[in-house]
Amino acid sequence: MTNKALILLAVVSAPLLSACKGEENKTVEFYIQHPDERATMLSKCEITDAAQLEANCKNAAEAQRTENRKSRSQSIQELFGSAD
Repeated sequence: MTNKALILLAVVSAPLLSACKGEENKTVEFYIQHPDERATMLSKCEITDAAQLEANCKNAAEAQRTENRKSRSQSIQELFGSAD
């Protein structure tokens, strides 16, 4: 590679690598236990490209689905009673 090509590679690579150092990835369990953090992350995911937040977006969305299933299950149980 020529010097120009190496310089161009370095200039293009630097921002991409620094973007990877964004927020710490949090687990689905974290987002289940912290609904305010989950809502904030889901809002960020809706209004941004979310490329650097991808894992957090997926985990927050999965936590939201889990909470929605729990809520539906509780509603059904309240409506029809328990199966016991």
